[in-house]
Amino acid sequence: MLGLDIGSSNIKWIVYGGSCKTPVIHNWGMVKTPQDSLRDGRIIDKHGLLEKIKEVLASGEKKISKASITLSCPEMIIRTLELPKMNFREMDSVINYEAEQFIPVNAGEYISDYRIIGEVERDGARLNRVLLAAVPSGIVQGYVELLEGLGVKPGAVDFHGNSAARLLSRYPSVSSDGSFAILDLGASTTTISITEKGIPMFTRVVQNGSEEITRSIANSFNLSIEDGEKYKILHGRVLNEGEEPQEGMVRDMLEGVMPVVEYLISDVYRSIEFYKTRTGSQINSMALIGGGSYLPGLGEYLSSHLSLEYRRIEGELPLKIKNGFDNDQLLFYANVLGLAYREER
Repeated sequence: MLGLDIGSSNIKWIVYGGSCKTPVIHNWGMVKTPQDSLRDGRIIDKHGLLEKIKEVLASGEKKISKASITLSCPEMIIRTLELPKMNFREMDSVINYEAEQFIPVNAGEYISDYRIIGEVERDGARLNRVLLAAVPSGIVQGYVELLEGLGVKPGAVDFHGNSAARLLSRYPSVSSDGSFAILDLGASTTTISITEKGIPMFTRVVQNGSEEITRSIANSFNLSIEDGEKYKILHGRVLNEGEEPQEGMVRDMLEGVMPVVEYLISDVYRSIEFYKTRTGSQINSMALIGGGSYLPGLGEYLSSHLSLEYRRIEGELPLKIKNGFDNDQLLFYANVLGLAYREER
């Protein structure tokens, strides 16, 4: 089975089998996303993506018959509801009504799905906890058509936060508290998720990613975007309390990096405070994934300013991966690897 995570900067892919409890990754890789083929999770250039992914599949030995996708888009709506116990037919009707309350436009333009994730007691009554996700139907249809163009059967359409939580909850170094925040720092967006026992109870997508740092650096030094990215990789970092820049380039670079980081802190803080106020729960730790999380010093800086313990993803991989997977690349692949744990195959 093929798993895809198509971002605005890179396409991450895996070929996997086995069971959802003991998945096996037969092959994996990452290629650049064709320029301007994706915007805010919505496919713009289907032909360009098709050709790029076909190149990947042509180099593989295993025949692919089915594929699943994990995606992130600001238009996605994810909510956790508490509803009375009822039969499935009644639940479908109630969920459709609840979805309409959250969707800002015609509800018919969205596809929604839900799953019961547990129970909670309120005022002596047992209620179902329900995870609701709704995505614009046009976005889902774009991915379905992409998979059909590859000649494979469309499987699940998952979302960042949910897929990452499946993987990270299997790392004791991250999930020992039971509840933690996942900050997925992508190129064009950041997905903020709060996870309890492997389930994303809250997810918010903000349009602020590592490309903003690249763009800010490029503007500060009068560079092209390509050269701004190179400068970020070579010299970019976040200085923490007591640290001093060792070279002038780093000092100048901070003028491009820090405004974007401070904006990100504001977004994450508001999201966590909203969740804590609504649920009464405490969040004490966080994990970082995504390409933006490789920026030196960022995890420690966010930890200090958000008062959250920074949990690094450490330890043995909780699944079998062939072809010599490098653990240093795990932060790129967290979402697509999480697809291998889905019960639906």
